[in-house]
Amino acid sequence: DNGSNLFATASNFGVLKSSDNGNVWLTTNLCTYNEGFNCIASDSSNILVGYNDSLFVSSDNGETWTGNKIQGFCNFITGLIIKDTLWIVGTNGTGIFISANKGKDWKTIAPGKNPQNRIIYQVECIDSNIYCISHLNDSIYVTGDYGETWKEFAQNAGFNKVNCMKFYGSKVYLGTNKGLLFSSDNGETWTNYGPELTNSQTVCLAIKDNNIFLGTDNAGVFLSTNNGESWKEISEGLISLVIQSLFIKGDNIFVGTNYGGAYQAKLSDFGITDVEEKTEVKNDFSIFPNPATDIVTINCTENQISSISIVNSLGMEVKRIENNVLLE
Repeated sequence: DNGSNLFATASNFGVLKSSDNGNVWLTTNLCTYNEGFNCIASDSSNILVGYNDSLFVSSDNGETWTGNKIQGFCNFITGLIIKDTLWIVGTNGTGIFISANKGKDWKTIAPGKNPQNRIIYQVECIDSNIYCISHLNDSIYVTGDYGETWKEFAQNAGFNKVNCMKFYGSKVYLGTNKGLLFSSDNGETWTNYGPELTNSQTVCLAIKDNNIFLGTDNAGVFLSTNNGESWKEISEGLISLVIQSLFIKGDNIFVGTNYGGAYQAKLSDFGITDVEEKTEVKNDFSIFPNPATDIVTINCTENQISSISIVNSLGMEVKRIENNVLLE
């Protein structure tokens, strides 16, 4: 999501773009690659896509792309974050790469010298802290000085494997083999309050206020509307129950599945009504003909319009009317 557009990656379709909040998706010019799209990130200026061991960048809303391999990349990119002026890239085998000048120069960091520490599953950046899920003991590490020093995060959480992490305000959520863990004190104490999953694990999360959407590796999607106190399954209509991603934008929830396509639903479909709804603003006026060569008729209610500007085909103002007075 870069504000006005949504972007997604899909097997056999490359990078897709939607300009109408996910109702219609069109392929971008990065559609010649069938497999290997691992992750995507965007801000108001750039879109980053990880494809195997290459980083593709677009600065024109997906119209054109440039792709480069960063020296040292091993196998593939596993995570992308854009944080202010920083680009942060997690990789499978060579740690984390950081660039402060849009990919011209890179710094490599990793939590320790053990090769297994350099296998990164997920990266997040909160304020000036960079968090990563490392292959070594499936642990979470955090650095506040861009890799100079590291410390283990959530040591006392009691999990053997962590699949995903989600930060929401002052809260931290972890999807682990022990269920969904929650902390509101920066990881000092943890509470297990996820749904009972017998043969599946939490792999992704999306959160809006007290509403938690939880995606699993083979049991579909679960929802809690009371911050984890109770849960219900909401997988009806999904062809695949192998969930890969969850994303909330406005009053919509998006679900990406493994070879089952992507899905969209309104939050209100699940009883979530405390989301700001868009209100339609009706303007009771009409202009015709438009464009015009001589006479233009404007119908409106009283006092609805205070000024009128008439421009030519080049966008230059040729007439202006303010308070019913023609200004030459």
